Amino acid sequence: LLASKSSSSSGGAQKGNRSVSDTKDSKVYYVGQSNGWKLVKDSLDRRGWQQLPFEYQFSTRFGLKWVERRSQIDYRSHIPGQLVCHIPNNDCICTKVGLLATLRE
Repeated sequence: LLASKSSSSSGGAQKGNRSVSDTKDSKVYYVGQSNGWKLVKDSLDRRGWQQLPFEYQFSTRFGLKWVERRSQIDYRSHIPGQLVCHIPNNDCICTKVGLLATLRE
């Protein structure tokens, strides 16, 4: 785990011209404890990714964040190159009603 590498849960990545691929955080992931999280963890661990501890839920030091709800992702602090498992405002295409309304517009 990466708990020993950082004393702050706010993370070390900074905005600006940097992207997450420019940092050591590109192979670091955070997964929330819900909805089959162990499957995601096992898959990423096999691929050499390192998991942030569960208490780092507000950290920006990740290449991938896998959580249950969009509200658990701070899109304002998003750094280019970071992957998240939810797209903001995706209900306009990801629900039947939203897709139908979007296609009618």
